Amino acid sequence: MEEIRTNIEIIEWDHPFTVTSDLNVYDINPKNESKNLFFHWFGTKKPYRKCRICVFLGKIIGDPFPDDLAGLLITDIKLLMECLENDFSLNQCLEKGMKIISKEKIPLKAKIKEVGTVKTIKELYKNHKTRIKHLLK
Repeated sequence: MEEIRTNIEIIEWDHPFTVTSDLNVYDINPKNESKNLFFHWFGTKKPYRKCRICVFLGKIIGDPFPDDLAGLLITDIKLLMECLENDFSLNQCLEKGMKIISKEKIPLKAKIKEVGTVKTIKELYKNHKTRIKHLLK
């Protein structure tokens, strides 16, 4: 919520899993986790080294706007994966249907990099689609 400056309605979820730093995926007991946790992974780079990053599913309420980010890309997972796999520029991604909301000028020749949660989602997309099948509709 703090990154997009609007409220989010968290989607109920009761099959949480973890993605380890070596990208293995394991079920975790929902009783031992935050309510509706989708998955978590552990940071490997500063400043998040050894931090647990929790990911939830949600619906945006209101109009998102980047708060502590330069901009937001609005897309579905399939288009995101296509742009990453083909090393598309931001301009190419926008031509394919992504949308951008930015508070800073972002060069259209910039490339989207798979870091953090996006890197983890790419791994899930490539090797664990059953975990994210509800995102692929």
